[in-house]
Amino acid sequence: PSQGQFSSTSQLEKLTLWSEILVEHGRSLAELLREDAGNAGDHGDHLNQAYDVAWKAAADAELPAEDRIRAIRLARFDSRAASTQPGAKQLDTLGQLLGNNQSPSIQHAAIELVATQVNAKLAESVFESWNAYSPNTRQYVLDQMLSSEVGTLAIVNALVTGLMSPLDLDAARRQRLMQYDNDVVAQRVAEVFSELSRPDRQTTLRELQTVLKLEGTVPNGAKLFAKHCTNCHGENDATRIGPQLKSLTDRSNRTLLHAILDPNEAVEPRYLGYGVELKSGQTYFGIVIAESGNSLVIQTLDGNRREIARSSVEALHSSGKSFMPEGLEAELDAQSLADVIAYIQSL
Repeated sequence: PSQGQFSSTSQLEKLTLWSEILVEHGRSLAELLREDAGNAGDHGDHLNQAYDVAWKAAADAELPAEDRIRAIRLARFDSRAASTQPGAKQLDTLGQLLGNNQSPSIQHAAIELVATQVNAKLAESVFESWNAYSPNTRQYVLDQMLSSEVGTLAIVNALVTGLMSPLDLDAARRQRLMQYDNDVVAQRVAEVFSELSRPDRQTTLRELQTVLKLEGTVPNGAKLFAKHCTNCHGENDATRIGPQLKSLTDRSNRTLLHAILDPNEAVEPRYLGYGVELKSGQTYFGIVIAESGNSLVIQTLDGNRREIARSSVEALHSSGKSFMPEGLEAELDAQSLADVIAYIQSL
């Protein structure tokens, strides 16, 4: 088959469907062909040619997205990609498919391809571009990788080597990882999260425990909130780039003080800061609030929203930190912090 033959009735589509049916029955197309001893070699060559076409089509940005996704679905069954040492061509193509210039649907199909392979090298390669993934793609990577032991170990390896930060895991996925039924995973995860505490923030929290004993004044807290916090936590849904504080369920003094002084201890992925470098040389920093196959929308600190075409993006990278800055204690003394806490509790 040639690359131009991609359609819903193409030979490659039929190969994909047959492969998926066989997998459901615990078999593979390669195994089935090997049983035809007389023509096993010829069949194997033809099958590899089909896979080569699939890999090439998957990387072809000129083809419609649905054809490329169809090609990626077939490439999942290429035993060469699942081998101990996947070929350079497969790894290079996978890197292209995970690039920040690709639509989420292409990236997700490539991630699914990796998740179906029992291959540590492939799984680990997904995290080489971690800082360039959008929030939605990051969550998709984690969910797919957590579905297998190889993928879970790849997450742990990314945490250990620094490709990922422990802060990149939300509470639910962190708990899922820590409760994984594998002694090696459990031990390594425990080591990673034992290093999560930041001594400078912990020292600040201890020094400012006096705030918890002070009675806050709501009117003054409202003025301080307007000055220091409104840009991110204001009432306007169109310009707010932080959580709506009225929706907080835990409003205790201790929890709010901790959140103010150590905003990076637990960050929802949607509130991570992202830098977007354009091919024109412009750079924007904000949070990613929406994305589609052709564009993404960044909301910057001034509340403005900018829709950016993926084709114009040179690089996308996460800061790995909350948009909320550390160090507010330099601008707010203990009484001022108590006042702000009292105001937030009054919302």
